[in-house]
Amino acid sequence: LGGLPLAIDQAAAYIAYKRIPSRRLKEFLDIYELQRKKILMYTPTRFWEYNSMQIHEKEDQSKAINAFTTWEMSLEQLITANASEKNELTHFLTLSAYFNPARIEESLFSKYWNYDNYQERSAWLHIVSTTPESANTPSKPRGAWDNDKFWEMLVKMHELSLLQNIGNDDEGAAFSLHPLVRDWLQIREQSAKNQRHILESFLVVLSSARIRSGNDDSGDRRLPTELLPHVDACVSNDEHTPEDRQIGREEASHNVAYDIAVFYSDCGRYDSAEKIIRRVTDYGDVDMSGGKKIQEHGIQQD
Repeated sequence: LGGLPLAIDQAAAYIAYKRIPSRRLKEFLDIYELQRKKILMYTPTRFWEYNSMQIHEKEDQSKAINAFTTWEMSLEQLITANASEKNELTHFLTLSAYFNPARIEESLFSKYWNYDNYQERSAWLHIVSTTPESANTPSKPRGAWDNDKFWEMLVKMHELSLLQNIGNDDEGAAFSLHPLVRDWLQIREQSAKNQRHILESFLVVLSSARIRSGNDDSGDRRLPTELLPHVDACVSNDEHTPEDRQIGREEASHNVAYDIAVFYSDCGRYDSAEKIIRRVTDYGDVDMSGGKKIQEHGIQQD
């Protein structure tokens, strides 16, 4: 549980409530993965150390609050203070939960913003860009990426403990998410929205891969292996969705799945590439313009 006191107390209350015997305590992490929503939403009825507070202008209530509630209150405070950016701030936090939480780089989002093919999808990132007027760059009529605005956003979220760590260096800003905050951000979304965030997380890492390594078959590509933890996280999230809705199972996501397979192949992860490409070849036609690279490593396209 990452040493988070409230979450530890929450888990302890759940263990006591379920009367899990001491001989099975080592199984808790397995139980947590299976029942994490129940554990984090369980509210003790007789005793809790943490005090209540006014929420949404309702009168003070004396109640126990669970781990999700504390983060919901922090998020509410964030978006109340920045009402005009409510949807964008929530979207940023939620999308971040679909990457590897240990280190999420600013460059993921800046390259997504700058990738021409995704300008409509990434429009919500205008909150960390210059206005078109101040950008004064005809090639970027919607504004340029603003490192200072991105950093200011991270600082606000860190102050509310929505982000675990933040840092800034010559390569840009980076942050991490507590694993339980990541879980909360994913669980609080409806399944349909989860699917949209999973798809967008793939597009974010793919835009970064294309910009860093080029989009050609020259054989002189600089492999962006630092993106691998994020690609793995995206694939893992996708595998927890119903099989018929996974990336590559529907025609609209064929090319995304194929690009992920090519990325894995380029990084030497041929088993992972084959697993993804099988989804595509099982579900109709798709542009296989990079197929030679995969076939060279013995991955067959049926």
